[in-house]
Amino acid sequence: MAERRWTMDEATSPCVDTGDPGSPVGREPFPNGGRVNMGAYGGTAEASKSYFGGPPCETIVAGDINGDCRVDFADFCILVQQWCVDNTP
Repeated sequence: MAERRWTMDEATSPCVDTGDPGSPVGREPFPNGGRVNMGAYGGTAEASKSYFGGPPCETIVAGDINGDCRVDFADFCILVQQWCVDNTP
């Protein structure tokens, strides 16, 4: 049985995190960069993860929206951009 692991490398699609800034991230897995991916899998559980150029966090840090292993102003900005967004059908 194949392992379902994500390998972090520098060969990441240029479509990652380049979708419509007004579109929700949806079910994209962590780390997702706080912006939906462009393409057929954007906003889905099958979407490519964001690459931040460093090792992934050992654990998920609560409040770390962009997946850079710390909670800082960048996470706050993502939160503010999405504040009061209602995605209900």
